[in-house]
Amino acid sequence: TPENLSALEEYAAATTVPLNRMALRILGDDDEDGLRDISTGYALTGIVRAIPFHRATGRDLLPQGATAESAASRARGLLGHQRPRSRYLRACRALSLVYLDRLKSCGYRP
Repeated sequence: TPENLSALEEYAAATTVPLNRMALRILGDDDEDGLRDISTGYALTGIVRAIPFHRATGRDLLPQGATAESAASRARGLLGHQRPRSRYLRACRALSLVYLDRLKSCGYRP
């Protein structure tokens, strides 16, 4: 379990940025504008959505004292100011924002 939200954000970036960079290359898209923030926000959103699964398997990726809402807020902050030119990154951002809205509507109880 990461020590704090910053460490969780670094974990999210380390696991998702390289994959999305590879996806961009496969798609022939070399525009990496916003890659790190969008990938990290996308990963944090996925981590929040997966809380029930992780807890059921005895794993918890949220740092001690962190909440689903605080992780979702960090994700929204990363995604909110990005306007990528890449269609792939725009799709990742849009999907993440839809998931974050749904999480908010259920009180951040995935």
